[in-house]
Amino acid sequence: MKRYHYLTKMLIMLLVFFFSLLIGNQVKAGSIKLNKLDFEIQLNEDGSMDVVENWNAKITDTNTMFKDFYLDSSKFKKITNVEVYRVSSGNKQKLTQIDKEMYHVTKNCYYGLPISGNKFEIAWGVSVNGTETRNYQVKYKVVDVIKTYADCSELYWQLVGTDNEIPVTKLTGTIKLPKAVAEKNNIRGWAHGPYNGNITVSENKVYLDVDYLDTGVMVEARIAVLEDLFSKNKRVDKSKFSEILAEEQSWADQANREREKYIKDIERSKRIEKIIAVAYIIATIALTIFLIYNLIKNGIKARQTEKRKMPKLDYFRDIPNKEASAGDAAYLYYHRNGSFRKNISKILSATLLQLSLKKYIAFSEDKTKAKPQVRINILNNTEQLETLTKDEVTVLSMLKDVTRKTNKVGEIATFTMKEFEKYAKDKCEIFMKKIEAIEVEVKSHQIVLKNYSNENEKKVNQSTTKAILYVTFGITGVIVTIPLFPWLTIPAILLILNSIPHFSMAKKVNELTDKGLEEKAKWVGLKKYMEDFSLLNEREVPDLKLWEKYLVFATAFGIADKVLKQLKIKYPELQNSDVDNYSYIHMLYHSSLNNSFINTLNTSVNRVYMGGMSAEAARSGYDGSNFSSGGGFGGGFSGGGGGRRRRRPEWAEDKKVATFMWLLLKIKGDVLLICSQ
Repeated sequence: MKRYHYLTKMLIMLLVFFFSLLIGNQVKAGSIKLNKLDFEIQLNEDGSMDVVENWNAKITDTNTMFKDFYLDSSKFKKITNVEVYRVSSGNKQKLTQIDKEMYHVTKNCYYGLPISGNKFEIAWGVSVNGTETRNYQVKYKVVDVIKTYADCSELYWQLVGTDNEIPVTKLTGTIKLPKAVAEKNNIRGWAHGPYNGNITVSENKVYLDVDYLDTGVMVEARIAVLEDLFSKNKRVDKSKFSEILAEEQSWADQANREREKYIKDIERSKRIEKIIAVAYIIATIALTIFLIYNLIKNGIKARQTEKRKMPKLDYFRDIPNKEASAGDAAYLYYHRNGSFRKNISKILSATLLQLSLKKYIAFSEDKTKAKPQVRINILNNTEQLETLTKDEVTVLSMLKDVTRKTNKVGEIATFTMKEFEKYAKDKCEIFMKKIEAIEVEVKSHQIVLKNYSNENEKKVNQSTTKAILYVTFGITGVIVTIPLFPWLTIPAILLILNSIPHFSMAKKVNELTDKGLEEKAKWVGLKKYMEDFSLLNEREVPDLKLWEKYLVFATAFGIADKVLKQLKIKYPELQNSDVDNYSYIHMLYHSSLNNSFINTLNTSVNRVYMGGMSAEAARSGYDGSNFSSGGGFGGGFSGGGGGRRRRRPEWAEDKKVATFMWLLLKIKGDVLLICSQ
């Protein structure tokens, strides 16, 4: 049964895990996605260019956005006239310029400055907590970016670098000349980037667009103008045009080869996908047939499996097994009716009462505190005592361990429940091992008595394990197949349905033998008898000795209060009579605790157990806080443009969460050179 409960808990944890995947992670780290990135570039006669970048971004938990340019004097001289605007409903609001670098830029402020690493950075504060879609406009001038040679003028500019880590849904760019060329053939344009990019060249501008730009993929534009449109620009006394053509032709040839290879790879992949699709269909049909066959076969087996039931007894007056310990009775009573471990505090309390009846211990009242406590005294009787069961021996040895901890040599072996609790915490490892041993010893005893069957337990565990595996794989299949592989939905549902016969067999095949089920029925009948005794028309009232034993098992079953009421009705004279001080009955009638004695004992024992369990959990290092916070997200555009975000650290540290993620493997496209002449 212990394994059964473990597997059930494992199933619950798996369900929680898959449900978490299904609903998505509720605490997300900061991120940015650019819905659209548009470049408006105006080339000037002096060799500079004015750039306007329009960002439409979905921003999540982000403090600062920024973009970096690698400074290279061979490509451009400097970047000036930086301005950043927030655009909303057609209105532009200029952010406040500051003159110092900040890792977290103040909200609605910006800077454009050279920074370490030979970079120029434009950064602005957005302070988005949650998710928002915003529009920003970034303006700047790049000086000496156009090179004018003896035979042409050239612009070679990287709009997005390879270290970009922000996906862009749509990228567009328009590069305008100072004026239109007289002959269209006097302007040439090339773009370097992904296969899905396009470039259009006209007399006065070059236009390029990319439908989706993945992270890590660059976009470059190169323009060569054969007319003198940049008369105010300084000239380099050498020819360059033929070198540009040769270089671009070489790259174009390479790109074309890569394109052909890419197309062939795509065609081959499609053929393979078709083969795999057919194989999937065949496998799905085969799996479906197998699962249907398996469901029918196990369904028949489950129907043919005889359900072993506990006999029905309304009441049972006698104690079913005179030699039974409180643990023995509880093991049968709580079988499939709760849990032995969950009720261990009641069982320990009942065992203490039993040890008192057998004269191994005695209870007394400790009045040294404002509130009276229960004190346990270890007796050293020389007379022949009743034999203890193994679980009772374990409990008694635990009590003796407490006296060794709390008493000096020569003193009476006695301790309060507070001292017992301290022992459980200080010696938590030993204490918890003894607790575990109690259940093991009781189970072994029931096997010896032929009340419990290892063979039946094996059958139950096998059926339960199969059922849980079917459910787990089925739920996993449903979660995965609905969005990704719809054709596998039916087998996934059949997997879940296949768990039903196994759960049914696990329920029908009881670990208890027929003898065990009969004895369990008697213990259940005894519980009903003790609860309803005052309502029954009994001619003979059980004697006090029997009531003392009743109270032991009533405590184990959690009905001690009800039985005490019966005892008070049937034995009112106990209030004024003398009772054996070795028996716990005197604590009910001749101490300030009176009828609350057993409740006080139960509460104290529960504190002892919970204290030991908590201390052992802490000693083992489990404190429930070994989850890590969400990870960061870095990177961005570089080498000429783009942006990324910085996450506000305190937003990520507010909550420690376990983050479940699917790992999506993506095949990224090769870089393509597009040529238009």
